[in-house]
Parts: sequence; structure tokens; C-alpha cells
Amino acid sequence: MFHGIRIGDFVIFSFLVCFRVWNALSIKTFFQADEYWQTLEPAHWLVFGYGYLTWEWTIQLRSFVYPSLFVPVYWLCDHYDASYWWILNGPKILQGFMCAVGEYYLFKLTQKLFKDVNFAKLVLVLSVLSPFNYYCYTRTFSNSFETVLTVIAMYYWPSELTFLSVNEFNIGQFISALLVAGISCFSRPTSAIIWSYMGSVLLYRSIYSFKLAGIICITAFGCMLVATILNTIMDYFFFNQICFPLYNFVQFNFVKGLASFYGASNWMFYIVQGIPIIMLTNLPFFIVGLATYKTKTTHRNVQILNHLLIMGGIYLLIFSCIVHKEFRFIYPLKPFMLIFTALGVQHSLNSKFERTTKIVIPLLIALSAFLAYYFTQIHESGVIEITELLRNAILTNKSLHNPTSVGFFTPCHSTPFQSHFHLSPKEADIWFLTCEPPLHLSDTVLLAHYRDESDEFYDDFEKFMLENFDPISDYHNKLSQVRNSPENSTGNYPHQWPDYLVIFEHLEATMDTWLADTAYTKWNRLFNSRFHWDHRRTGDLIIYKQNT
Repeated sequence: MFHGIRIGDFVIFSFLVCFRVWNALSIKTFFQADEYWQTLEPAHWLVFGYGYLTWEWTIQLRSFVYPSLFVPVYWLCDHYDASYWWILNGPKILQGFMCAVGEYYLFKLTQKLFKDVNFAKLVLVLSVLSPFNYYCYTRTFSNSFETVLTVIAMYYWPSELTFLSVNEFNIGQFISALLVAGISCFSRPTSAIIWSYMGSVLLYRSIYSFKLAGIICITAFGCMLVATILNTIMDYFFFNQICFPLYNFVQFNFVKGLASFYGASNWMFYIVQGIPIIMLTNLPFFIVGLATYKTKTTHRNVQILNHLLIMGGIYLLIFSCIVHKEFRFIYPLKPFMLIFTALGVQHSLNSKFERTTKIVIPLLIALSAFLAYYFTQIHESGVIEITELLRNAILTNKSLHNPTSVGFFTPCHSTPFQSHFHLSPKEADIWFLTCEPPLHLSDTVLLAHYRDESDEFYDDFEKFMLENFDPISDYHNKLSQVRNSPENSTGNYPHQWPDYLVIFEHLEATMDTWLADTAYTKWNRLFNSRFHWDHRRTGDLIIYKQNT
């Protein structure tokens, strides 16, 4: 992969590895649940035999290709009886290394496209200094993996802008690009948007050579077949049966439209929120770059930038038509946005605003450092810290007969699970309020009225508690009579009272009243956030302990 690497390149790559591994290890906060539940949790479940598989895995909606990368890490930890530190940080080290490879390829891709090593270094510096990259890139999201693969495949993709002939075509690099792109598409099916566009442009550039067009089509088909076979083997290894998650993904998201269950956003979401969030301090120069990229550059470079802009525009247009939207869904565009950002920096430094730019740049770097620190060390730190806190408490006071129970009375998937707890069923019984989608529904009206366990809990706290938990105080008995609840009634989600009960600050007053005159007392309190898009998650985490 690094054949012919020069000393300067080796220094750059070594720095990136050290930086991104350190970046991965230093993150102490939570972003979104998929980082743990869709990557680390299934890999942990496969190796150690316990954990929780979300509904996506039970209906074979996701391919195991990305989580499989962490299986060897967990296997080594299990085989050599590694300490908890390695269970927790081994996957982070691997992810940091992969991100360093992706960033190195961004440097090489920019150098290849624009024939300017200094410009490539500027793009790389912008990537390293990006606060959103520091916050998100080294997290174990499939979107981060997709971003890495997209840049690598783009590097090996034929970059000639003139019409191609057979002699100009490097089939070895083309095969490499196709195989990497294929892995990306199986990991994130929407990656096919980028490669459909790139493939169409490549075929158009070969229209004067039927032989070359034939070679391209046959090679693409062969690589697609190889990638499909390898992916099917990988999924068979996990699911223990032949399945096609890509087909299930299309059915769930586009045929049944069930993705809207997890939120629907306006079609302008990516323009007014998505791009500003993933660019953050890069945004001003990104806008300048978009506005001025056709000035002070060669015709060849303008052609390259036009292609990147069209590709990004098509990607955004299609994603804007999908009801469920998240910032990280457009993350694979970030490397190409940084190219325009670098152009904006260059233009600003060579314009009448040069002096202002030289003042603004250090201020933006300082702001980037603050944002990177705050969101990786402070904001939503409690939901990560609590896993180790409870783990230590459980292991310190381990029962010889019954596992210690923990109940999370929080929105579903608010914390990591066994990838961080790493406690066998004999040691701990950990449960949480679920949010399974209505896979049995296809009617949009019925879908809008469906309520999962987490919804029922927050819709009517008292009703949920009376129907799903045994009364443990006179207050509960009296309230049950007032509400005409039948004795020993059983709701849809019956639970036993846990040894440790966890809530967010939003429910503190309500839970204090409910647990008054019971065996529960407040055991600990952890800071989590000062603000949150979900008001139910704002504030501290509070842990109650049942005294026996």
C-alpha cells in the first residue's frame, strides 16, 4: 500500500498515526449510539458470547464487514486474557490507525489531482485542525470507515480528464479502486451514489474506445462479483446463514419507509445544518473556496473541481430526499470539502483581505481547539464515565449467587453496552428501555401512532411504572388504587427492580417522589451535559442504589 514511500511522506504518515491514535484514545464523550451498538457490540457479542444485538442485526439489515475488523482485536484480548484497558482501547487504536491511513491518502490524492505538494499539505493541515474531524473521525462509525475507503478508492481511480485509450488505462489501480469502493458500498450502501457517478464519468471518457469500455465493464463486473462473494462469506460467518443485508437495507429504508421512525427532517437539513456542523471553523473559507475556485487556477484544476462539485451536489440531492437525516451521513464528502476550503484559504491570503485573514486564522484555530476539547472531554462525558463507575462497583461488591442488576431509565441506547461494561451475565444483568421499530407496520398512519417502550415510559411515567414494576411502597399501592390499576398488573414491558437505577436529571424530581420511603437512596451523580438536542438527556446522570 505504501510502496515507494519517501522519507517526507513517511514522516507525515507516522505523525498521522500517532495523532489519530492519540485522538481516538483521548475521547471521553458520547456522540451517537451507532458508534457502539452497530460496530463494537456485535463484534464483542461474537467473540465473548454475550452482549446485545439490536433489531438491525436480528433482521439482517446490516453487513458485518465493518464490525468484523474488530473481531481480531477482541479475539486477541480473549485469547491472551488481556486487561480491561485493552478491551476498551484496542478497537480505538485500530480505528485511529485506519483514520490515519485515510488522511494520508487524502494528502496523496490531493497531490495526485493538483500536482502541488504544498496545496496537498494545506488540505492535510485543515483536516488535522478540523474540530469535527477530531470529534467524529476516530469514533467507530461506519461513516468514518466509509470516508476512509472513499478517499483510498478515489486515489486509485483513473484521474485523467481527457478521453481515455487502452494504453493510458492502469487496470491494476482500477481493480484496487473497485474493490475498496465495493467494500465501502457493502458497509454503507449509500456509498454507491458516489461510485455510480464516478463510473458514469469514466465510461463517458472511454466512448471512443469500445475495447476500453469493454475492459472497464468486465473489470467492474468481476470486482463487484468478488466483493459480493467476500461480503456474503463475511455475513455468513456472523449470521450463520446466507443473507443479503443490502437487499434488506433497501426494503427497510426505501420500500417500507420505516427509517422515518427514527426522525424526519426538512429537505434543507444538510444545507442549513449538516454542512455547517461538519465544517464548523472551516466553513468561512469553504464558502470562499466555492465562490472563487474558478479564479487564479488552471483549466485542468477547474475541471477536477467541477467534477467534485457535481458529485457532491448529486450526493446531497439524493440524501436530501431521504426522510431520516443525520450529520454524519454526508461525512464522506468532508475530504472534498476541505479541498475547496484550502482554495478559500489560498485566495484569502492572496487578496486585499490578506491582513484580516492572517488575524482570523489564529482565532479560528483557537476556536477549533476549544470546540475539540469541549466536545471530546466534557459534553456528554457522564454516559461514558458511568460504564466504568458501575463496572468497578459491581466487581467490587460481586454477589456469589445472583448477578448485580442495573436498569437504565433513560432514552434507549444512551450509553455504550458490553463493549464498555464487559461483564458476563453471571456478573451483571444490565437492561435499558428499548426503542424497537414497528417492523410489522407498513401503514404510515399506524406508524405515526406507534409507541415503543421508551415512548410509553416518557408518555406516562406513573402508568408505566405501575404496570411494569411491582409496588414497593404504600404510595405505589395507593396510587394504583386511585388509577384503578388491577393488582399485580403486567404491562408490555415487565421488569424487576434493579440494584442500581439510572436516570437523567430531567426525571430527578419525579423519581425522587416515586422512590421515597423505599430502599433506594441516591448513590452517585455524574455531570453529563449543559445542553442537548434531546431535553430528556440534558443535565446530570443520577444513580440510585437499592440497599438490602
